[in-house]
Amino acid sequence: MSDSTSHRGRRIAVPILIVVASLLAVLSATSVWVRTQALDTDNWVDASSEMVAAAQRRGRNVVLGDLNEYAPPQPVAATTCFRAIYYARDRRAFFERVAGYTEKKLVFDLNPRQYGVDDVRADLRAAGFDELVLRPFFSPQRHALPGPAASLLHGLERSGPLARLLLKARFSYLCAAFRGGRN
Repeated sequence: MSDSTSHRGRRIAVPILIVVASLLAVLSATSVWVRTQALDTDNWVDASSEMVAAAQRRGRNVVLGDLNEYAPPQPVAATTCFRAIYYARDRRAFFERVAGYTEKKLVFDLNPRQYGVDDVRADLRAAGFDELVLRPFFSPQRHALPGPAASLLHGLERSGPLARLLLKARFSYLCAAFRGGRN
């Protein structure tokens, strides 16, 4: 294979992978939405209350609260916040409140097209989180993909420049903000 043929193959492969990954994500999300929202209208009404009740039936210690006001009764080692920081009225104030009860780590997802990574990093530093680690996160958060599709997306997450290119069009980062270094 000549160098020009190899180069042309790489140029063609990138757009094809972007299209395939995007189609998989859209089809998966649409399928789950139809199953859980359009076909079950109760999910439109009290989704948060239902989620809390379902978790409590499974023996989990879950409470209903507003992320703009909630603080646990005791400090915690780690806090997770998925698909939710977008609802914070004031992102920096939210991070400061979380830092008040989180001893080590805050883990969340971030859409880099909605919030600038540098802005989020500055807000985290101001709140007392010393370090932010970002990893591309292409897997759907609401359901599991079939094995081959999941493998493809996991491979794309670790593809470096290709992953950063995909993040410009869709998907999000999995973020871990640390206090006092990683442990």
